[in-house]
Amino acid sequence: MKRILILPLFLSLLSGCLEKKNRAFFTDDGITLGEPKVVEGGGLFIPIDFKTRIIHSAQWLYDVEWKQKDNKITIMALFSVPPDMKKSVYQGGITLKAGKLSFYDAYRIHYRDPDGKTHYVGEVRTRPQGSGN
Repeated sequence: MKRILILPLFLSLLSGCLEKKNRAFFTDDGITLGEPKVVEGGGLFIPIDFKTRIIHSAQWLYDVEWKQKDNKITIMALFSVPPDMKKSVYQGGITLKAGKLSFYDAYRIHYRDPDGKTHYVGEVRTRPQGSGN
């Protein structure tokens, strides 16, 4: 009987899975935003780095889900468990496509927990303050 129960658990571990993490999974200053960079085609790349509270050898940052609404961007980190089952596709940040860019001077970044609660992370400026361009 025990073998029957262990087999499905073992198979699910082999298949790997993605876990969405709460903001509390990261250190207080563990989500940092870099300077936005214009990319080919007129898009904008926003570098984002994650530092977890505990280094867990069986979890690797796989990707970041994100959504944009006006000048608010919500992000959520997805971790691959166990490692090596899913190769990371995270590019070190998010890219706003040229067609999705708005005329905002800054974007407010929030982290979204799996339950929907959001936490303010910071702001990235797309233009220097005071520039009218």
